[in-house]
Amino acid sequence: LLDIEMPEMDGLTVLKKLKEQGNPTKVIMFSTYTTVGAKYTFEALDLGAADFVPKPSSAGFSKGFERVRDELVAKIKFVGSVEASRHVAAAAAASPAPRRTASAIQSGDYEVVFIEGGMGAPKTFMNLLPQIPEKFPASILIFQAMFSSFAEQFVRRLEQNAKIPVKTAAANEVIRPGQAFVLIGDQYVAT
Repeated sequence: LLDIEMPEMDGLTVLKKLKEQGNPTKVIMFSTYTTVGAKYTFEALDLGAADFVPKPSSAGFSKGFERVRDELVAKIKFVGSVEASRHVAAAAAASPAPRRTASAIQSGDYEVVFIEGGMGAPKTFMNLLPQIPEKFPASILIFQAMFSSFAEQFVRRLEQNAKIPVKTAAANEVIRPGQAFVLIGDQYVAT
């Protein structure tokens, strides 16, 4: 468990050193709610952190303590039992490229791929989206329950590395093939 801000060495530096040493350590980031914190949280995921838990603000810490404790315990158990990178590699190897006929594409009868994320999913999505080819024949809808303060950085990070356009979904938006739309559900996360 690492925080971004620590006395001797910050969490990102610790992750960089672990990566340089080739130590496959399972780390969960315990980060703040702020947008700045969100940027660093997703940088930590890029550096090898398995997941993150938002740290409640000092003003609301007593209210959020039980929720944070429960989320930390669940994620520690999950990360301790599963290596996220192994799942991404196995899923990529097991999933054949989708096949479409020219007539199906011309008819406008497009397929939609819907992916719902749970624990460990932000890192999985960050590893999966760059593997999707530029001319992917289906629309991709990604649902991830997370605090809205992390959402903008999450979508930005996905968009930077993907070969297809990635954006936050908006009301009444037309879904088109070859694009990924992220639906953020912070109303499902206890605050």
